[in-house]
Amino acid sequence: MSESRAMSLKKPRCHLISTDGNIFSLMGAAGKALKEAGQRAQYVAMLSRIQAETRSYGQALNIIAEYVEVE
Repeated sequence: MSESRAMSLKKPRCHLISTDGNIFSLMGAAGKALKEAGQRAQYVAMLSRIQAETRSYGQALNIIAEYVEVE
């Protein structure tokens, strides 16, 4: 999927506020929202980016927020 196509997809809503703040829990919740929205490729891309690009909790949260609408 091209990056422009990926960015044009509607971000699914994901309840992360007041959720266990463990980054793996947050990634799992975001992944579940993406998969339920039929955006499995976005889920894989999100995980790949978090693993490859992040050096901090904040960076990981920013990437998650690019893929889901945080509630």
